[in-house]
Amino acid sequence: MSTPTLQVQFDASSARFGASRSQKRLEDERLLTGKGRYSDDLEFPGQCWLVLVRSPHAHARLASIDLAPAKQAPGVIAAWTMAEPRADGVGHLPFPPLFKRADGSPMAAPPRMPLAEGKVYYVGQPVVAIIAQTRVQAQDAAELAAIEYEDLPCVVDAKAAIAPGAPLVWPEASGNVAAQTEYGDAAKVAEAFAKATHVTELELHNHRVIAMALEKRRGPGRLVPLGSSRLRVRSCFKFLP
Repeated sequence: MSTPTLQVQFDASSARFGASRSQKRLEDERLLTGKGRYSDDLEFPGQCWLVLVRSPHAHARLASIDLAPAKQAPGVIAAWTMAEPRADGVGHLPFPPLFKRADGSPMAAPPRMPLAEGKVYYVGQPVVAIIAQTRVQAQDAAELAAIEYEDLPCVVDAKAAIAPGAPLVWPEASGNVAAQTEYGDAAKVAEAFAKATHVTELELHNHRVIAMALEKRRGPGRLVPLGSSRLRVRSCFKFLP
């Protein structure tokens, strides 16, 4: 009896240069046959749910936030603005200043806070966090959060954002430019184009691309996002014990 050939499930050499290279997929069968398990399918004793109330405005000042009705809603464990994490010493999420501005000054960008503080800078920015015993209770309480916004001028087109007189998103980033970098010799490039027989000019628009899983892997003590809820301005999470 011959020994069956070992089927390689992961080829490291192919993974290094993965374009146009086949990898054996491991997860398809269980997903296609309805046997997949997702974080939303799991239930644990003592788990709770978190709903984020998100900004519907691209740029606005937070005039007032009233969470009293939400805190009194059935099943609610906590309702937070940024004031509560701030009181516990929670600061902004650090990000490396990889680039500099044209004048050599550090990259200019607003602090990345877990919840909005004072202003919102984009549609969907988290403003309030509601934690409750069940998902429905958290969603219902989120609808009771009373948030008043004062609209501020905004610009949502990248080219329009750097035009003279465009509304500033972050005052320290003049011209709405957080940072910029250049490589190569600009003079030599210009010289090469000047000597070229033909020059073709085109403008390309590339949508923002972010690689991320639709559902993160579950683990003890981790916060697991479960996708959008009924309202566009809310997202649901599950706290796992």
